[in-house]
Amino acid sequence: MKGALTGEIYKLELDGTIVGRLGRIDNARGTFMTPHFIDCTRENELIAVGISDWMQTITLLPR
Repeated sequence: MKGALTGEIYKLELDGTIVGRLGRIDNARGTFMTPHFIDCTRENELIAVGISDWMQTITLLPR
């Protein structure tokens, strides 16, 4: 899930509990201006694509 104006992407449990977040609004690697596609089919990998950014693949460290 993406925050409305924060540029953050949130990782949620199936019941909606927030278990992690990353990113901010910026043009640097690991930040998200306008993510419009998020793929999280693998537990510790996030792929985010935005209309004004490049595609980013991020490996999340397990808790």
